[in-house]
Amino acid sequence: MNDRSIDRTDLESPTSELNSPDPALESYFRQQLEQLYADPSQPLATNDETNSIKLSGTTVEQVQGKEEEEYDFRLFKRPLAPGLASLGASNGPQRIALRSPSPTSGELGFTNGRRPDKYYFTGDTGAELAEQYAAAAVSGQDIIEGLKMRWRGMELPWRVTVIQTTEPSKVVGLERQRRTQISKRKRSGKKRRVVIRKKIEAKAAKEKATRQGQAEKEAAEREKRTRKNREKKVKKRQKDKLKKVNGVQDPA
Repeated sequence: MNDRSIDRTDLESPTSELNSPDPALESYFRQQLEQLYADPSQPLATNDETNSIKLSGTTVEQVQGKEEEEYDFRLFKRPLAPGLASLGASNGPQRIALRSPSPTSGELGFTNGRRPDKYYFTGDTGAELAEQYAAAAVSGQDIIEGLKMRWRGMELPWRVTVIQTTEPSKVVGLERQRRTQISKRKRSGKKRRVVIRKKIEAKAAKEKATRQGQAEKEAAEREKRTRKNREKKVKKRQKDKLKKVNGVQDPA
């Protein structure tokens, strides 16, 4: 959708012409300029028309005040009739007079003035109305007793609105700060690092010696088992040979 920007000049009719100034006002302002900037040695031009200028029964001061109060609103133009448009009549901006009401002469004070006392005070309410007020009012003791009562509706989680007393951003910030402090470790000094390195090396050497001793022990046990097995095999062969020799000699 293409939006078209409308300029103020587009709202004004191109065929409209500026109104010519009022000759009475022009004569008045010309006389004022002559009084300010004319040569003192030359007499001022007098004109009976400028001494008592009246525009349709109004004086110049009234016309000036009227001109100051009227404004041209370009957006409020009345459409011309088809007959007037064909005759070439111009559709100028409508002049709207903005006037404020004149203040009334009189003493200053409140608009309503003094109001009766019954406007501020109720007076005697009567027994029936006082009883209604007492039934509708809630005392402090009633509030304290209500705190001890069991509220069934508040026990349902879907009907309870949980209000967080702390902002979530602050909680997240504290959790992140705690994790950062845990992850960051302060580097030890040089002497401390040397001691730690020696401890690590001693522990590694001890573990190596333990593993080596255990390996040697396992190798010795394995060799011992192998030797015993070999001895058993040798003894068995000797027994077998003796049986064969004894078996050959018996038939003879």
